[in-house]
Amino acid sequence: MAAQPAQNERIDRLEEALMEMAYQSRKTEMELAHLSREMLEFKGEMRVFKDEMREFKDEMLAFKEEMLAFKEESQASRRVMDRQWGEFKEEMLA
Repeated sequence: MAAQPAQNERIDRLEEALMEMAYQSRKTEMELAHLSREMLEFKGEMRVFKDEMREFKDEMLAFKEEMLAFKEESQASRRVMDRQWGEFKEEMLA
């Protein structure tokens, strides 16, 4: 009957090991669920960031177009002014 206490001790150790495995499994499931929620949150934040960057890019393109139009207007104005000064110079020299 010496085998009975040894067997009981072995069964107890196996039960403890199974309980520890069940605990670790549950803990892992909870950590994975938490990670999954964090990843979904991160994905949402990245979507918002991407939309903001797209909006910023569109604004910068509009600004670039405005600056190009301003440059063209300035050049046209300068050409008119140069022509007028040239005409004025000719009138003064005549």
